[in-house]
Amino acid sequence: MRCPSCGAKNIPGNDLCSGCGHDLHQVHTEYKEVSFASSILCMPVCAIPAKPPTIVDENDGVISVLNVMKDNSLSCVLIRGGEEIVGIFTQRDILRKLTLERLNLKKIKIKDVMSGKPLGLEEEDTIAIAINKMAIGGYRHLPIRDKKGTVIKLLTVADLFTFLAHPGKTN
Repeated sequence: MRCPSCGAKNIPGNDLCSGCGHDLHQVHTEYKEVSFASSILCMPVCAIPAKPPTIVDENDGVISVLNVMKDNSLSCVLIRGGEEIVGIFTQRDILRKLTLERLNLKKIKIKDVMSGKPLGLEEEDTIAIAINKMAIGGYRHLPIRDKKGTVIKLLTVADLFTFLAHPGKTN
């Protein structure tokens, strides 16, 4: 945007002209109706290529779950209790809940160290909503549910950033 006083070129959003210090609050910048970036943010999260979740039972032992995570290079698993998802177990849980105490891991069930009731997304939620939930809540993983409430994907921060960097790429 150009300063009306001195004609210097300024970055849109600057409050003052970098050339003369003129107040730029009243200078209106024309924007395209919908930019490419904003159109991506309005897309549904189901457009992001994400893997289906790995789900373990709440009564599985911690060592068994850690082996599943290691063998499959997973950063988290979802925990099922009966017919519903009751928790999530992540790398962060490993660091916070399993390494600070001298625990007998052979006796611990995953339900004792999981994070309960994970916040998730609906398949029609937008990418902007996913970014907001991850940023505000500090989450790195969000389950995506279909209209029936079934978890169909597990969105990771890596999935999200990869998609934002390369929106046309499917894998």
